[in-house]
Amino acid sequence: MSASLQDRTVLVVGRGSGIARAVVDAALAGGARVVAAGRTPEELEDAYRGTDVAVRRVD
Repeated sequence: MSASLQDRTVLVVGRGSGIARAVVDAALAGGARVVAAGRTPEELEDAYRGTDVAVRRVD
């Protein structure tokens, strides 16, 4: 059984690599809207350029 992520929003906090990147990729593949948040938005913007991921800065 697999859960659909359609019409859901997933918030991922962390860097644009490793586990955070894997979670983002899986969420996008499942149809979710994704928001990536971290202390260095420039790094996140570089990591997720060309995707529909929204990037936000958090302190």
